[in-house]
Amino acid sequence: TPKDFENELTNKLLLNKFFDAINLKTNQTDLDILASSYFMEDKVSINIIKADKNSISVDENELKDLWEKSKNRYLTKSKFELQTKFIPQTNIDVNDTVLEEFFEENRGNYRDGFDKLLTFDKAKDDVKYDYELKQARKTALEEYLKIKKGESNATTAVTVLEDNEDFPINELRYAKVGDVLKPFEYKNGYMIAELVGKNMPEVMSYEEAKDALTKVYMDEKGKKLLEEKAKQSLNNFSGKDIGFVSRDTKKSIDGLSETEYLTFIMKLFESPNKNGYVMLDTKAVVYSILEQRLLNLDKVKEYNALLSQNASAIKNGQLERDLLDALQKRYKIEQYYKR
Repeated sequence: TPKDFENELTNKLLLNKFFDAINLKTNQTDLDILASSYFMEDKVSINIIKADKNSISVDENELKDLWEKSKNRYLTKSKFELQTKFIPQTNIDVNDTVLEEFFEENRGNYRDGFDKLLTFDKAKDDVKYDYELKQARKTALEEYLKIKKGESNATTAVTVLEDNEDFPINELRYAKVGDVLKPFEYKNGYMIAELVGKNMPEVMSYEEAKDALTKVYMDEKGKKLLEEKAKQSLNNFSGKDIGFVSRDTKKSIDGLSETEYLTFIMKLFESPNKNGYVMLDTKAVVYSILEQRLLNLDKVKEYNALLSQNASAIKNGQLERDLLDALQKRYKIEQYYKR
């Protein structure tokens, strides 16, 4: 009812006013804790371990088990059986007057590497090619209509897979057997294609999927062996001291790309462990934190406003959640809908 809706709106306003009234202020302890989290530096020793796929032997039974569990992921490609007719772009003896008219009609298509319009003289070769291609398209359209009417035939058989970028695959997917596609640009000319057969994706046999399966199998086995080596390395750790690092430290580390280094640093500061390892694609970085220190105070002062804002959001956000939880346990919640 309107009265119930009004009561609900009033309660929401009162809650918002209440939360504003009890807004907690941040203190220096809050800022110190947050600064420690954001600006702590770790002195780290690392050992980079690489995957060794040469030591992995393929177990045929395990490979077949993997296929049984995941075979629906391994599908054949869509295949289209076509009858085609190609109309090539051919050299035409045409005078400059005709070419200049064609150039003026399509002037915006002829630009240099700096997107500046070309003169006719500089664009002449391209203009002639495009003119000849346009004439080939006219011939192709005439032949297309004859094929559709049954007055001519596409006679060259072609099998096309779904990843063939030279053909309009999306049109072929939705076409019906017997449909003739309008001429499309193909190499130096135009192609007309009639769909005579279509084979959609189906689950591969074990033999068809074996190569792809083996790659997945090797990757999974490699990661397991790599993680085992990383765990063993922790028991008798010996690494290279790379000095102090923080969340925003940029360093060049032998054996790690820039992306791998950034991933390692991110996961290092997410981990509560003094010793551990970080798994990358084909490597594991085993680490030991030797020492910790807070980044210099000038840096902390530089970000003081941001720290205060984040600390306030964290404290008051948690307070609101706790209060709402307490209220929900104490009072019955009812919802009203305005009609």
